[in-house]
Amino acid sequence: MYAVAGCTVSLLLRLQLTENLPPTRKGARLQQREPSADTAGAQKRSKARYVPSKDANRGWDVASRLVAGLLVWGLLGWYADTRFGTGPWLLVIGLLLGHAGGLLSVYTAARRDEERDAAVKRRSREQVRGG
Repeated sequence: MYAVAGCTVSLLLRLQLTENLPPTRKGARLQQREPSADTAGAQKRSKARYVPSKDANRGWDVASRLVAGLLVWGLLGWYADTRFGTGPWLLVIGLLLGHAGGLLSVYTAARRDEERDAAVKRRSREQVRGG
């Protein structure tokens, strides 16, 4: 769980930091010269923003739902254990509930996305037939 959180923070920081980097020395020298077709293409490519794919967004959604369920219910179980002095049992129950809740959340989100994709396909088929 810590590895997933660490990778998530690392990736978000990397994406945030690379968008705001100043031009390198080589890039500054290229901008001082006359712009050629190669540098114009490179400048257009460098201005393009990173747009994650739909599958990547779904992957991050699944991971965040699973981690959030475990984290929230695990913390509630830990708090209940410290409050009532029941040992690790409520923590274990909280983690199991969090895992089950995260899986249920992922399942319902997947069903919703599947139904939405089917509706979009159905609409596009109807437009092709009618158009």
